[in-house]
Amino acid sequence: MVRLNGRERVTEEWLVQNYTLESHAFHIHQTHFRDITRGAEDAAPVLDTVVVPPATRAPSSQPGMDMPDVPGFVRLRLAFTKSDVGTFVVHCHIGEHVDNGMMQKVTVLE
Repeated sequence: MVRLNGRERVTEEWLVQNYTLESHAFHIHQTHFRDITRGAEDAAPVLDTVVVPPATRAPSSQPGMDMPDVPGFVRLRLAFTKSDVGTFVVHCHIGEHVDNGMMQKVTVLE
């Protein structure tokens, strides 16, 4: 939930982590963001979708199997304004992942 509390704009920084061994295409409706994972936020393009890299692989106790180790991540800067007031979704852009629950609601309140 994002509260504007009478302000024209609220800027947030989100850390989106991936604890799986596959990439995920993070997508947000209603607003856009900048991927500031590597810094240079002013030069970063404005996006609505970004690939969140997989976790690093670590060996497991079962031969031939890998386990997730350090999560992959992206750091995003989002600005919410009065035009964003309402409820919308963020989700993985891979249809099967959405079907399996990789979707959340975001609510922006005045």
